[in-house]
Amino acid sequence: MEGAIEHDIRAPWPGQRDEDVALTLDQLAAGKAVLVVQDPGATGYLVAAAERATGEALELMAGWGGGGLRAAMTAERMRKLRFAGLDGLGGAVPVRADPRGLLATAALPEAALDLARLSGSGEVGLYTKLTSPATLSAGFEELELIGPERGVAKVSVRELVVDRERLSPATRRVVSTALPTPVGSLTAIGYRSHRTGGECIAFLRGDATCPDLPVHVHSRCVASDVFGGGSRFASRRSGSGSHA
Repeated sequence: MEGAIEHDIRAPWPGQRDEDVALTLDQLAAGKAVLVVQDPGATGYLVAAAERATGEALELMAGWGGGGLRAAMTAERMRKLRFAGLDGLGGAVPVRADPRGLLATAALPEAALDLARLSGSGEVGLYTKLTSPATLSAGFEELELIGPERGVAKVSVRELVVDRERLSPATRRVVSTALPTPVGSLTAIGYRSHRTGGECIAFLRGDATCPDLPVHVHSRCVASDVFGGGSRFASRRSGSGSHA
């Protein structure tokens, strides 16, 4: 059985990346902090990749972030930190993010995690909510000021979600193995959905690059799939797929 094969989410596939998103990823890869706007309400956050954040980026986040520094990571990464006796990263409070990122939920932890991954900057995204001296959060005018005035790239969570949905494959191939059957050897390939975590299996016989390769879509049927029969209809439906 072959090992897991996953698509690298850093590689746009297919199509080209939006300019704002591309600039944001470039700045993160260079160790800078970027401005992420949460829709609706234009609530702003500064985000940086923990692996590459420079002192200047952390200083900017400390100066404008009144809500404390958070470190978005998967539950697995959190367990590793606790096992090593660490409660956080440089004072940042760990926040659990769905490993599927923005394909699972459009929230700031998932946005920060995806941005770190997409920029090729590790698996931990730092973020802090922007505040102003007079209010608990920075207003729209202040968000505009910290962006262009300081050369900070700006992107919205909505833009990031669209980018992920448009450029990332809906599923990833996780395993494949040879499967002997009465009609010959097939290749069983397992896939997992990026969005729901659901799984499906494709059985391949012959050359997958053949333009005229017939395809049979099989509906699950316990009587036919598990017991090899059940009803004549189920048996006939299952057999037709094998001989297609």
